Amino acid sequence: MRRLVNWVGIRIKRIFKKEKPSQGYTVFKPLGVQKNFLTIDLNRQQVECEVRYKNKRYLTVHIDVGRKTVHTKKEKNGYLSPEIEGVILDDIQRTAEFIIDHGIDDPKAYIELVKGDREGN
Repeated sequence: MRRLVNWVGIRIKRIFKKEKPSQGYTVFKPLGVQKNFLTIDLNRQQVECEVRYKNKRYLTVHIDVGRKTVHTKKEKNGYLSPEIEGVILDDIQRTAEFIIDHGIDDPKAYIELVKGDREGN
C-alpha cells in the first residue's frame, strides 16, 4: 500500500509541477534547394520545374495546373527525404498555380520587377 501511495504521489507531483520554460533558440536557414522553372505554357496551363541541390539535379516536376496533376521524374543518383520532397512539391505546385493565374511567362523577370518595386518604395 505504501508503494501505491508513493507512486500516486509522484504522479500527482509530475502533473502539477510547474515546467520551466524551454530555453534556447531555433535557427532557420535555407536548405539551399534551387527550383528552376524550365518551361511555362500559359495556354496549356503547364509548368516544368527542375529541383537542384549543390548544382546536382534531383527531380524534374511537370505540373498541369488546369488538370491539377503533378508528375515527377527522380534522378538515379539523387535522393531527397520524403518530408523535404513533399514540402518542395507543395511549394512548386503553389508557385505554378500563381504563375499560371497571373499570366507570368518569365518568373525571374517577375521577381526582379517585384524586388525593384519594393526597393523603390
